[in-house]
Amino acid sequence: MLKKKRLAQYVIAQGLSSDELDEVILCCDVLEFKDGDPIIKEHSINSSLYILEEGRVSVQIEVCREEKESMEEIAILDSGDVFGEIAFLEEWRRSACVMAVGDVSVLKLDGDRLHWLFERNNHIGYLMMRNLGLVLARRLMDTNYLRKIDIEDGSVCEDPSVHA
Repeated sequence: MLKKKRLAQYVIAQGLSSDELDEVILCCDVLEFKDGDPIIKEHSINSSLYILEEGRVSVQIEVCREEKESMEEIAILDSGDVFGEIAFLEEWRRSACVMAVGDVSVLKLDGDRLHWLFERNNHIGYLMMRNLGLVLARRLMDTNYLRKIDIEDGSVCEDPSVHA
């Protein structure tokens, strides 16, 4: 069973009171995965949000090169990281595949239950969405930094129209 103290340590739950944490726990399930198990399949429909409790996961996207499809790793996430946020926010199809790297424990926050909770308790919704926004802002800053390095190294063309 998920402990309140454990949930409180994650970025997504920062600022929640003890009673609010109790409400969020009702939306959660702890899942276990083995090395290579898919946690999220690209293009699947599922609005749940995930927190990586223990272990590491590989985030991969399907790419086509010279008419061949393959999976390209775009990130490795560690304990405490949040994933599944795009489908959670917009209820779109999953934009990436997330695979377990070794034994993994994941906290699954059911999207439907969590959205219902946010409607019922706006303070919980505000805090968790703000925290999720901060996670996404940090990821965007990291991506911008990596893009800048690629441009400065000349490994990425600065003019996107060249690829059109």
